[in-house]
Amino acid sequence: MTRDQCQRAWTTFLVLLLATDLLFIGLHSLHVFTRFLPDMYFNIAYDRGAAEPFQVAKEYWIALLMIWLAWSRFSVSYLSWAVVFGYIAFDDLIMVHEKLGERIAHERGFTAMFGLRDIDFGEMTVYALAAAVLLPLLALAYARGNAAFRRMSRHLVGFLVLFAFFGGVVDMVHILITHPTVNEIVGMVEDGGEMLTITATAGYVLREVLLVKVEPAAADV
Repeated sequence: MTRDQCQRAWTTFLVLLLATDLLFIGLHSLHVFTRFLPDMYFNIAYDRGAAEPFQVAKEYWIALLMIWLAWSRFSVSYLSWAVVFGYIAFDDLIMVHEKLGERIAHERGFTAMFGLRDIDFGEMTVYALAAAVLLPLLALAYARGNAAFRRMSRHLVGFLVLFAFFGGVVDMVHILITHPTVNEIVGMVEDGGEMLTITATAGYVLREVLLVKVEPAAADV
């Protein structure tokens, strides 16, 4: 595969992902701000809505691409990122942090404060527990990885921080805001931001996969 062919394949893939994200965000806007599409199925914040399977699929694809990179670059370090995105996909699929966070909040007797619900603190506990397992795994892989893996990891950490910003910080702001219209706008920024961040991550990881095909030696530097 030539560089031009890889570039066209990558561009097509990224445009398709972005177009699909924007379609779901547009349908969500019609659902929230107009009388069209009243069904919650079109709400991107709805856990069993139309957009969720696509989001989970993108996260799953990233995990699979990381496994492919581990195989093609002969480095198990990439599997650490496969575990991270595999967990994110699994969490979105069966709502781990929501269900487990609610259980922890009730069993530990968390109370609402600072405008946040008790289950919000339960969910933050689940996030902290996941980070306590996944971050040391990434740190170990980074320490043992080569220059190419470390470069890629730094970029992926940036995407992960952006994803956490939308899913964590913006989510908390969303909960605190009581004005109906502003609440809906912030909610759309939260979920839309998560969708677009995962799309950008998928595009970046695919670029690394294609780079191996075009310049295998350069990709391992």
